[in-house]
Parts: sequence; C-alpha cells; structure tokens
Amino acid sequence: ILEDRIVLKIIVATLPAIIVGFFIYDLINIFFRNIEVMAISSIVFALILFKADKTKIDEKNWNNISFKESFLIGLWQVLAFIPGASRAGVTITGARFLNFNRTDATKFSMLLSIPIILASLSMSLLDNYITDEPVINFYPSVFAAIVAFITALLSITFMMKLIKIANFNIFIIYRILLGIVILLFV
Repeated sequence: ILEDRIVLKIIVATLPAIIVGFFIYDLINIFFRNIEVMAISSIVFALILFKADKTKIDEKNWNNISFKESFLIGLWQVLAFIPGASRAGVTITGARFLNFNRTDATKFSMLLSIPIILASLSMSLLDNYITDEPVINFYPSVFAAIVAFITALLSITFMMKLIKIANFNIFIIYRILLGIVILLFV
C-alpha cells in the first residue's frame, strides 16, 4: 500500500509541470532559450540549492511525504522550464526546503523524472504527428533512448552513493563554475 501511495504522490508532484508545460513550453523556447539566461539560472539555482542544503535539518524521509509536500515539490519542478535550471536540482531544492534528507530528496527527484520524460516524449511525438513531418526513422531514436536510460541508471546509482557520503557542494560548485565559464565566453 505504501508503493501505491508513492505512485499517487509522484502523479501529484508531476501535475504542475505537465499543466504548466503544456501552456508555456513553446513560449519558453521562443523567448528565453538563450545562453545568457542558461548561465545565469545555472548560478542562481545553484545558490538556492546551497541555501536549502545548508539551512535545513535532515528530518523527513520519503516514506512519510504528504500529498501537499508532493505538490509543493511539483511546483518547484515547474522552475525547470527556465533554461539552465536543472530539473533534478530544483526538485531536490524543494524537498530540502521541506526538511527532507539528502538521500530521500534525491530519490524522490529521480522518480519524478520518469513521468516528465514520458510526457516530454509524448509532446514531441504529438508535435511530429501534427506538423505532418515526413516519417522519421525511429531506430536511432530508440537506440539513443536505450543508451540514455542505461546512462541514467548508472548516474543515479553513482549519485545515490555519493549523496550518502557527501553534500550537494560538488554539484553546486559545478553549476556555478559552468555558469561563470559560459558568461565569460559569450
């Protein structure tokens, strides 16, 4: 029964991004998809994660996440539409602000990626169908999806082991340095 509730909570956390994404995805791509926005948001969201990770005590785990907390983390996930914002980073930040421990914040974030990736794939396929594009050879796309899935599993495994022994500073530093380097070379 716990697994059923987790699935429902993942659905609740996914709804804000799906609803908002449906309405603003094209607008974001048209008006905000530029390198400066990506660099600045990389730095800003790294600093917000730093604040969330340093000011909260590890109290809660995902076994007792409420529907309200799931929804609030889902609202954080909406921020990932901002170019340069990391979907995992913003959901982990939201969970940390709600006092979830690092490991469980990361687990919940990783689980939230599954429906968002599926929704994004569905939107892409729908766009392709609606625009009457010529038939695309899907074999390379399927191969790329399989490679991406395997890579994601390996990355998640590595990240979960790293989070158990460290904080998010390595990711924070990486995002800040990435933003600075991009701004310097633009």
